Amino acid sequence: MKTLKHFILISCLFLTSVGISYAATAVTINFEDSNGDPITSGATLTYYDSGWKTATNNNDGTFTANINGSSTSYHMVYANSSQTIVTSDNPVTFSTVATTAIVKDSDGNTLSGGTFSYYGNGWSSSYAAGTEVEILPGSNFSVRMKYNNGRQQKNSQTVSGSSTEIEFTTVTVKHFVELCEEALSGGTFSYYGAEGWSSIIMHLQH
Repeated sequence: MKTLKHFILISCLFLTSVGISYAATAVTINFEDSNGDPITSGATLTYYDSGWKTATNNNDGTFTANINGSSTSYHMVYANSSQTIVTSDNPVTFSTVATTAIVKDSDGNTLSGGTFSYYGNGWSSSYAAGTEVEILPGSNFSVRMKYNNGRQQKNSQTVSGSSTEIEFTTVTVKHFVELCEEALSGGTFSYYGAEGWSSIIMHLQH
């Protein structure tokens, strides 16, 4: 009889432990650009569920994560940028920001010919100034602009909202030759910047 009671007790405990097990919840994660259109390639998504795991990429702008619990950390990586969202929502949505960098002269006129790159979780390729690049939002980007053999880098730049424009401004430099306090014309000069010697030889005027 004692053995039978032990068997019944063990059986009840086993059934109780089975009864409190929870099935994983399939969470859908949407990934879209600044216009709300799905981004179907180039991204990776991981999530934390008793360790970091890789979500299933459905190749249609959505991912699927099987979650055991409620609030979860989701980490998206795309185009040298990344973002982490902690939420219990289902679905979860990541959206990129249309981001560009431009060059203006000292009078505020937009200039062409510059190139820029940015650093999020690695340096990006170079883009022509004014080109819009879809990247994930963040507050610690470095952006580097190259223009006329000069180079400037801005750190701790914030990318947010639906679009972000990062502005660089040039400085007007005037050179002249002076003899006995009288400016002379007819000379030429070039300059050396961060990208080397300029390829343009400029004529000096007074």
